[in-house]
Amino acid sequence: MERKDQTAILPPSKADVSNRSQVIFIGVGFAIIVGGLWLLYDVDGPYHPDIPVTETQVSDTADS
Repeated sequence: MERKDQTAILPPSKADVSNRSQVIFIGVGFAIIVGGLWLLYDVDGPYHPDIPVTETQVSDTADS
């Protein structure tokens, strides 16, 4: 008589769930940092006024 062992699908262990949570947390944090840098450097906000620059790279600014 041959006996076949059936393996049960085990629920994910605590380490697997913790590892997945850490990856999601790091991914969300990375996305927030990249989004903030993109907003600071790529989008012209009020803190990035267009300052005319001459060919000698000297800024022409005036007090108003």
